Amino acid sequence: MQLIGCEPSPALLDGRHVTDLPGLHLALGEALLGPGLSLGSDLYWLRERLDGGARRTLVWHDAETARRSLAWRVVRTDPLFSYLDEVLEILAGRGVTVILD
Repeated sequence: MQLIGCEPSPALLDGRHVTDLPGLHLALGEALLGPGLSLGSDLYWLRERLDGGARRTLVWHDAETARRSLAWRVVRTDPLFSYLDEVLEILAGRGVTVILD
């Protein structure tokens, strides 16, 4: 039940174990969609499975673990723009406000 005029609770992501791409997509899916649900295995499926519907907030605890673990994965010509940066950009574009903790 959702009360009218009340903000839904933010989604929580425990980032301590986000050390590879499958772990990242699973953790995001479970946080945003529910237990056992994944947001695919790559950026294409991340874009496709987030419909951009209701605005939501994601509090990402231990985000630095993912940043360090995925730093090697560059997705653009700029070597300083990581896979995680791209994920954060996609989430923002789909209406997810991310709070890195």
